Amino acid sequence: MLKKVLVTSLFASTLTFMGCASTPKTSDTAEHLAALQQKDWVVTEINRVDVKTDASKQNLPTLRFGDSSLTGTDGCNRIMGGYSVQGKKIQFLQLAKTQMMCMDGEGITAQFNETLERVSGYKASADKLELLDDNSKVIMKFKKQ
Repeated sequence: MLKKVLVTSLFASTLTFMGCASTPKTSDTAEHLAALQQKDWVVTEINRVDVKTDASKQNLPTLRFGDSSLTGTDGCNRIMGGYSVQGKKIQFLQLAKTQMMCMDGEGITAQFNETLERVSGYKASADKLELLDDNSKVIMKFKKQ
């Protein structure tokens, strides 16, 4: 009887340790999220074309990532919705925007919206955000405001 209990306990302990060893590490995700969240990001580049950032302009695209919510502007219309992150992959969820009439002579608003739809990954640091496409190519760059 004691032998059965000992073997069962040893087997259960082995499974427990093996389970802990195979648990995916989430500290990387948490670290990347900490760099991403609770900051105002101003676009600096869309598809390798610099976007002139002028502090006096109120019409530059911006994003702000909350715990699971996304807010911002495309340079004219307000953007709101959600997002989910797994590792360095990001998916935008149920994005909506206002429908104001905009005078965007440079086409930044349309470029921003079209490029935002192609985003599937990100790299974030303390003051720089890069949004990536399916091929891990940088398609938008932001700086911390």
